Amino acid sequence: MSICWSNANARTSLGIKCQRLICFLLFFSLLTFHFRLATADNAVVALDLTFLGPGTSSGGTWDLFGRVEDTGGGADGSFGLTAIRALIDGIDFGVLGNAIFIAPGIGAINPIDEGGPNERVPALQTAGGTIDIIYGQDISDDPSVVGFVGIGSDALIAYGTFLPGSIPDFGDDDSGLLTDALFLNTFPGPFGGAISPDSVSVVFTHTIVPEPSSLVLLVCGGLLLPRRRR
Repeated sequence: MSICWSNANARTSLGIKCQRLICFLLFFSLLTFHFRLATADNAVVALDLTFLGPGTSSGGTWDLFGRVEDTGGGADGSFGLTAIRALIDGIDFGVLGNAIFIAPGIGAINPIDEGGPNERVPALQTAGGTIDIIYGQDISDDPSVVGFVGIGSDALIAYGTFLPGSIPDFGDDDSGLLTDALFLNTFPGPFGGAISPDSVSVVFTHTIVPEPSSLVLLVCGGLLLPRRRR
């Protein structure tokens, strides 16, 4: 399913905060109609786990990354990501989503409806327990938009923790919809809409932190290499 941005040129009397909230929700609302704006490069969404003890039952931390993958054809995704909807199972939701953090410096609307009656973090829990994380930029507010997110390297989108015994992975939203993304159509603005990728790939990686005794052996043997961050 392609999820597309609808151009928000109409001005209403709701006020700027409500207007931004509406623009934001249009990214991934389940509308009865939708259309593909253009073919484009691919989007890659990666979930990187770090287990903080021996084995994979210790719990740990997770990082969510996004990247634009150049296909050399179709509409150009080289202006970067403007939205990602990530559906993840097995991560700590906290209280009303307060255990999930959206990365700074990527133009994210965070919190949603800041200072308003519906203020909340951009994460919800579905009836099936999957965590629905939305990173979105407000393309109706040109100065707030950050260009080139995920160009040249993976961009950190969100992060948090997971509990012992849990192994996070990508899920769905109880309606069969999966992780999705959108690209900016230009930069700088004004923005006429957003572009759906040709495809969205999900990648799962993990690191297990060695036991202290193993860590000493690795250091003494000169075998400990720095972890490669995206």
